[in-house]
Amino acid sequence: MSTVSVKLLGMPARSLALKAVSGEVVDIQKSSETKISSSGSGFINQATGSIVLPPIKSSTTHIDTLFIRGVDGQETSLEIVDSGVPVRPGSKVSIVYATEDLNAARKQVLVGLVNHDTNATARVGLARDICQALDIKGNGDDKLTMVMLFAGGLVGALITQHWGGLIGGAIVGFLLILPIVFPAFVKAMRKMESDLQEKLQSVVDAGFPE
Repeated sequence: MSTVSVKLLGMPARSLALKAVSGEVVDIQKSSETKISSSGSGFINQATGSIVLPPIKSSTTHIDTLFIRGVDGQETSLEIVDSGVPVRPGSKVSIVYATEDLNAARKQVLVGLVNHDTNATARVGLARDICQALDIKGNGDDKLTMVMLFAGGLVGALITQHWGGLIGGAIVGFLLILPIVFPAFVKAMRKMESDLQEKLQSVVDAGFPE
C-alpha cells in the first residue's frame, strides 16, 4: 500500500509499511466498560459527625466488535475502542494496519478505520503506542540523557566537594536535557500522526476495491 517514515532522536529513519484490508461489515457487537475510581480517603465532619466520602470519578469505554467479510470471502473479527466512526451491518470498510520490517515478530498494529460509505476515517491508537508496540524507539535520547546525568553529577560533586552534590548535579543535568529530548519526541509523533491521517485519506480517495 504505502509507507510512513518515523525518525526519532539518535536513530536512522524507519519505515512503517501500511496495509489495508477491505470488506463488508456483516455484524456488530457493542459493549462498554465502566471504571470507577476515587482519590484520597473519606473523613468525619467534626461539626456534624457525618462521613464525607472522597470524590468518585467514572469513565466509560465503548467497544465495537466488527465481523467483516473480506473481498476474498474470508471473515475476520476486529475489536475497536472508541473509534468515532459509525458503521453498521452492510457498511463497506477498510482496516489499515502497520508493520515494520525490522520488527522480528512482524507484528501488525491497527492504525485506522475507513468507512467508504460515508468517507469517514478514524485514527486508532496514539503514535507513541504504535511505536512502542512495534519496538521503535530512539537511542539518542537515552544516550544523551545518561551523558548529561553523569556530567551534571560530576560537576556538582566537584563544585560542592561532596558526593551529595552528585545527586543535585544529576538533577540539573536532567533538567537541561529535557528541552532537547522532549520537543524532538513530540515533533516526531506529530509528524507521524499527520502522515498516518494523510494515508487514511488516500484510502478514502482510492475507493472501495470491487
